Amino acid sequence: MTTILPGPHAAQNRNDGFDTARAALTILVVLYHTSLVFEADPKWRIAYIYRNEFYDILADFLISFIMHGFYILAGYFFAFSYERHGLKKAVGSRLVRLGVPLIFIGMTLNTLMNEMSERREYADNFGAYLLHGDWLGHLWFIGNLLAYTALSCAFAGPLLKVWLPRCNKYIWAAALFLGTPFLCLCFQFAAKAVPYDKILFVSVYNLFLYFAFYLLGIVFYRMRETFHLLLDMRVATALAAAACLISLMLPPLLSGIIYNYMLNLRGLAFALFLIGACCALPAHRGFMKDAGAASYSVYLLHQPLLVIFFPALLFFGLGHWQSFLLLYAFAFGASFLFDRAAIAKSPVLGFLINGATQDFKKEKPA
Repeated sequence: MTTILPGPHAAQNRNDGFDTARAALTILVVLYHTSLVFEADPKWRIAYIYRNEFYDILADFLISFIMHGFYILAGYFFAFSYERHGLKKAVGSRLVRLGVPLIFIGMTLNTLMNEMSERREYADNFGAYLLHGDWLGHLWFIGNLLAYTALSCAFAGPLLKVWLPRCNKYIWAAALFLGTPFLCLCFQFAAKAVPYDKILFVSVYNLFLYFAFYLLGIVFYRMRETFHLLLDMRVATALAAAACLISLMLPPLLSGIIYNYMLNLRGLAFALFLIGACCALPAHRGFMKDAGAASYSVYLLHQPLLVIFFPALLFFGLGHWQSFLLLYAFAFGASFLFDRAAIAKSPVLGFLINGATQDFKKEKPA
């Protein structure tokens, strides 16, 4: 059977590895947003005076798999909570943990961030500002998770309980690895029928784009033995290398559909490689343990901090390398330290910025 997790100690080690992966993904997403500031072809809300094409390459590489990994883990943790607490509590706790920070950060820090941005394409009318999702910024990820959580009322139970044929775990691993990017393509085609980019707290295209990976995370929780097979470093490395090689060699010969399929496949392979590498690390402790605990706060706070600190960075007038490192250190360091020093110790800040309540203070926020 592919539904049996081998032993309680293996379960604990794997959950530790997933917490480390969540920390690693958060570190990388701060790196991604920082690199946007220094792109040679600036498209983001702020741009530094000294730029380099290296940051374009870095940003394209990071965004090719970061969100895949986040949504796989989010689906996995939701399924864990569903099995542990039942549907009502699992959905209810996540609606609070996602909804409260979404509104609080969106209406405060994100509004300040939008006002301080160099590129401001926002509605002057406050009602349109809300309705069109101009306030979201990086919170589209949280908003879409909120939508997935609501939708989970309909599909989580069947995914975790429906009968599945008894197949070798290698067959299931191949089917899930090759089938998920195809399902992603189907959702992308469906997204084209929706005439809106953002509605309230939902980024419509991204909602469809990453839905397959959220579903995959739920299925992986049910098929944990299959998941662990794909996370084995030999398997994950081979899949990531093969997907990267194929996507690099074949684009001129491929149609748009096949090329997009390969991009999704590569993103999935890289995400599995990163999660697998984190699971293979020694015990989850020290900095990575703290970074995992602070990852939700860091994600929520880092982008406004990048924009708020940017005028000071211009004052120093440093080269792009020094400025990149300084801006990254500030955005990550300030949000991390604020979580450890204030959010983790204050029930009020914990509720407003993490949606943390007494009953679910130990739950995974994603």
